[in-house]
Amino acid sequence: MIFSAHKQKEIPKGFTLIELMVYIFIIGLISVGMVTYSIDLTTSSQKGRIKIEVHQSARFAMDRVLQEIRAAESINVGSSTFGSSPGVLSLDVVNVIDDPTIFDVSGGVLRVKQGAAAADELTSSDFEVTNLIFENRSNSGRTS
Repeated sequence: MIFSAHKQKEIPKGFTLIELMVYIFIIGLISVGMVTYSIDLTTSSQKGRIKIEVHQSARFAMDRVLQEIRAAESINVGSSTFGSSPGVLSLDVVNVIDDPTIFDVSGGVLRVKQGAAAADELTSSDFEVTNLIFENRSNSGRTS
């Protein structure tokens, strides 16, 4: 009987320093990418929520202004400011307690003041109204 002795190749156990550094570098790149993506996702989500809040606040304010204009008897042209910002709109209303109804901007907040009552804020102080212009579109200066 003949026995042959084959020398078996030894399989290295563990990693070399270069392999370990390459793996750490790849994992680091993936981690940085994931963190950057999650930050961008969070920022986009916050911007989206803010846009929705601004639109809802503006819609509420506009609906209130339109409601009061439709219910008004006439516009107080002399007490209103048209064509420039910040505009002021003064309305003659049927209800004596609410007469006059005045829309204006104070401190970046759209307000409505009805009669002798204190002014109510129509927009949140979280948002700033920077441009409010009313236009008189009545025929020939008519106000009713």
